[in-house]
Amino acid sequence: MSVKSKKKRAGKKKRAGRPRTAINLAMVEILAAQGCTMAEIAAAAEISKSTLIRREKDAKFLEVIERGRAKGRVSLRGMQWAAAKAGNVTAQIWLGKQLLGQRTEPDAPQEPADRIIYEWAAAPSVAPSSKRTPSSAEDSDEHAPKKEAGTPESFAGVKYQ
Repeated sequence: MSVKSKKKRAGKKKRAGRPRTAINLAMVEILAAQGCTMAEIAAAAEISKSTLIRREKDAKFLEVIERGRAKGRVSLRGMQWAAAKAGNVTAQIWLGKQLLGQRTEPDAPQEPADRIIYEWAAAPSVAPSSKRTPSSAEDSDEHAPKKEAGTPESFAGVKYQ
């Protein structure tokens, strides 16, 4: 290697690997102002999301993103302010809550009048008696419909309010 080529290399550092992808910073700022996510900005710039995130480490690029986001917030706030000044009551209430700390207090909670409260009671304990035999078919519970657990008929008591 000649002395001339060594001097040439020493003055200018060459980066190893692929050259950096050029990104249109003006477009990135506009998209950031519109509230686009990093994935959406990457798709519009035709680069990968990881490239965009890696570029965020660069102070100049990060400044472009932050400036775009700030412009978007200012623009949106201006539109909300204009809507509130024009008489939009919803915008006025929302801005009052956000900027002035105003709150709406809900009324006392009311329970619906047709609410049903089920009370469970222990089943009566009846000792089986081997002496008791029905004298007729009318006294027998054989033919009575069975009450299944979990059905309204099996509840011990039902109160309506």
